[in-house]
Amino acid sequence: MKILHVNLSNAGGGIEQYLDLLFAELSRCGHSSQFIYGDHYPGPSCTNQVESHYIEGVARFTRHGITKKLEAVRGILNAYRPDVAFIHQVLNPPLIRFIVRSVPTVRYVHGFKMVCPEGKKILWSSGRHCSFGLSPKCQIRAYRYKCMPRNPLVGMPLISGAMRICSEHRQYSQMIVASEFMRNVLLYNGFDAQDITVCPYFTYERRINEEFEENLPIVLAMGRLVSAKGMHSLIKAFAGLKMKARLVIIGDGPELKKLKALGELSGLNEGETFLGWLDNEACRKWINRSRVVVVPSIWPEPFGI
Repeated sequence: MKILHVNLSNAGGGIEQYLDLLFAELSRCGHSSQFIYGDHYPGPSCTNQVESHYIEGVARFTRHGITKKLEAVRGILNAYRPDVAFIHQVLNPPLIRFIVRSVPTVRYVHGFKMVCPEGKKILWSSGRHCSFGLSPKCQIRAYRYKCMPRNPLVGMPLISGAMRICSEHRQYSQMIVASEFMRNVLLYNGFDAQDITVCPYFTYERRINEEFEENLPIVLAMGRLVSAKGMHSLIKAFAGLKMKARLVIIGDGPELKKLKALGELSGLNEGETFLGWLDNEACRKWINRSRVVVVPSIWPEPFGI
């Protein structure tokens, strides 16, 4: 099978880590993959194993140069002739419309950006998960819950774009989610149950150690260092431990400087705690060395790898 993958970027977070593993497994099973993306981010690239096509900003919500970008996508489709398009994090309504009407399409809904203008599904003023479906009323709710831009000139285009993407996928695409929670999110956003498949991310078997070599037990957390991932909460909780242990955080992101400052106040050794981006094999080794892996997210985590 020939599969055309489309994603916002080639690096930067969990989606791209998943794609890196996915490309390898699909190749092992005899399938061909090509990849379209529009943003470069720091971090491990997932483009090393597949033929990749960089079209600047193609997956973002923008009208700038969209005709030229879609022509570039058309050229790739005509040359590659994929059996299916596998859509990941794509926020550009015209691109979605073009692809779903050109080739059979599957979308993996990794997060909330397709059904939430702010992308976090949190009613920030109350700290609760948002269970409202996507609609123009989201702009009104922004004033009460502070959950998205309150300026209609900013908010309404985001709502309209997300609604257009959902409409195209409801008509033409099969949807994949990683958890029953995400399946329910799609259901109350008007998707048909028969078009949704729950397929958790695959991982490699962990070798459980009976004995640990480290003098101190290791507490491990991994992820992109953004506020929603809750690493600040983990550092504060770890500082209150009554037993001796070592905290290890794998990942990078815009919150790194603040987290290092918080870690210094909490008495953490920066060099031992913050390891930056590591490849999949290195992450697996750290998992095997750790007594516990913590997922401290403060947002409604869709389902992490």
